[in-house]
Amino acid sequence: MKKFLLIIFILFTTVTHSKANGIKDFELEGISILDPLTKFISKERILKKKNSSYDLYKSDDFYSVTFFKNDEFNLKNFDEIQFHLEKNDNLYKIHALTGAKHISDKGKCLKEFNNAEKGLDDLFKGAKKYRKDNYEHTSKKGFIYKHIMYELKGGKISVKCDKWDKDTGINDSLVFDIYTKKLLNWLNTNAY
Repeated sequence: MKKFLLIIFILFTTVTHSKANGIKDFELEGISILDPLTKFISKERILKKKNSSYDLYKSDDFYSVTFFKNDEFNLKNFDEIQFHLEKNDNLYKIHALTGAKHISDKGKCLKEFNNAEKGLDDLFKGAKKYRKDNYEHTSKKGFIYKHIMYELKGGKISVKCDKWDKDTGINDSLVFDIYTKKLLNWLNTNAY
């Protein structure tokens, strides 16, 4: 049973160590948090893809870059991947890594969420786990049906089913996030 749950989780992410306890030990699409994004793509491509996150964030201390499946970034497990980078960091260290699988059907998203949660619970035994369901997104531009977050050394990992307002242009998705503590602090205090 444990192998089955791990296989479900691996469909979405690549786990470096099965008994890891820090966020640096996990990967999405072969990329870890705090890696320099320039290790995977050029500085020019990063700057070209730099999102205009001013629509969502009131602070510009961090910005995001998003790549889609069949875009310049070769994605295998997700429909899109997003990175949050610090404004004046010339090393382009990744402070948040998000993989999204586009699912507009609420029932299908919740089913895949429940399968992922079972696998994550098995991987993160002993980690602090938080749950919050059926609430408006902090940005006031979307809704979250289900959300779990695991507190690990250096940050948090979460999974959620998101539904966004049409005017945001953001797809409804099953979302896997890896955050550094620094980015989480910004999101909770200055971003919105």
